[in-house]
Amino acid sequence: MGEERGSHCRCDQPHFHHAGDGIRRWRRKLHSHSEQFGRSGYQQSSFADSDRPRAHGWGPSLPAGFASSDGDCGATAVTDGTGCAWAFTQTPINVTSSSPTLLAGYGSDFFDNFQADLQDSAWPSFGNGASPASAASVVTSLDLEPDNVLFAVAWIQSEQQTSFERVQNTVPEANLEAAANQEGANGRVVTAVSNNAGEITYLSYGWQADTATLYEAHVVTTSPSNAPSAAAALAAQGFIITATGVADNSGNILLVGTRVQGDTMARPFFAAQGSSAIQTMMQRGYANVGVVADYSNPTNPYTFLGER
Repeated sequence: MGEERGSHCRCDQPHFHHAGDGIRRWRRKLHSHSEQFGRSGYQQSSFADSDRPRAHGWGPSLPAGFASSDGDCGATAVTDGTGCAWAFTQTPINVTSSSPTLLAGYGSDFFDNFQADLQDSAWPSFGNGASPASAASVVTSLDLEPDNVLFAVAWIQSEQQTSFERVQNTVPEANLEAAANQEGANGRVVTAVSNNAGEITYLSYGWQADTATLYEAHVVTTSPSNAPSAAAALAAQGFIITATGVADNSGNILLVGTRVQGDTMARPFFAAQGSSAIQTMMQRGYANVGVVADYSNPTNPYTFLGER
């Protein structure tokens, strides 16, 4: 049995630990697990492995979601629950009177349990109230792997804010932009997307405390290597990247850009590779809106997308 590999740093400056720095994938039997670190000031990347459906909680922190790539599962599908691993990252935040305490959660389970798990506030069962089914939670990343009988989610959960309402739908990829705009016209934002046996399953959220704000969306399908430039083009049109995911079996990436209706003001954008660039992105006040993995660049595959 291998042990979980990871690190945390009690320091005043961000600490970066990512796959290129020696993250190991680990293999254990099915069980749930949770951890919480209350110290901000570092960032950690790791892998959530499929053979232990689980959730993590780091607080106070924000999840970057899973790295969007076609490399989450092996080339040959397996159906014993051991075939996939998902890279994830947490970014620390400073809790103030005007900034809520947020939890970053990650979980995986068998594909057949997907619908039930997202309706069950007791899943994952680690006893601290963290769950993607909570009305205080928003799922920020989704990967459905029916061939490997698995799924994974990442979510963000607030201690103060609640009354988020989730909608789930599955549409052909060509119809995703129209669906996202329909959600926006009803005050909801698409926050997670995944290829699902050739179609796209998406999750969108509205907030009961604000039903008046309406949104519009633009969806781009791009290769991993071109994703940073595609994201920059969306930002230049005023769109915030609200969801990323795998589009198809060819490894293309979906970028869902969302903006308040009519708000076309360009947004500052930053694409970061490597610890130094990620630290610069954070120090300049950019929010990490997505992570894209391009395994054609094995030395430094992860690009962090930042917007302000």
